[in-house]
Amino acid sequence: MVFYFTGTGNSLYAAKYLDDMRISIPRVIHEPSKEFKADSIGIVCPVYGHEMPDMVKEFLRNASFYTEYLYLVLTYGNIHGGASELAARFLESCGKKADYINTLLMVDNFLLGFDMKEQIAINPEKKVEEHLAGIRKDIQSRKRWIQPVTDVDREWHTRFWPPALAVESVRGFVRADAFG
Repeated sequence: MVFYFTGTGNSLYAAKYLDDMRISIPRVIHEPSKEFKADSIGIVCPVYGHEMPDMVKEFLRNASFYTEYLYLVLTYGNIHGGASELAARFLESCGKKADYINTLLMVDNFLLGFDMKEQIAINPEKKVEEHLAGIRKDIQSRKRWIQPVTDVDREWHTRFWPPALAVESVRGFVRADAFG
């Protein structure tokens, strides 16, 4: 069983590769009961500003998972900024813990920042299929691993927030929880 949230299709693509039983987070987020039981439960979602989207966080906060193995796969297109560590911290704040968290480099489709034709042209260099196969193998073998984060990853996240907040404030999108 894998839950997914996708904006442009990258995370759905990964979810389809990882499991036949896929459930859209937007479809179940408002269900009164959010209790799920399976041998393995996964969450696949994009990285937005190096973190999981707010809807995914809300779902994780309110869902109960009865499983022997909980995993997260976070898709991104350029820099993950320590997304695995940020996701692990978020889960911990909800009283949950993942057995496996990994990121998956895919075509960058943040339309304001990247030329899609260029991204599609360089997609083979990102080795998406090869990385997905490795992740699937890890999940099938129940590997317990959280992707390590470097100081450079953390620095990217620290550098990202001030400019992102400036853009959001100009556009009128500053969130009340932008600083944590």
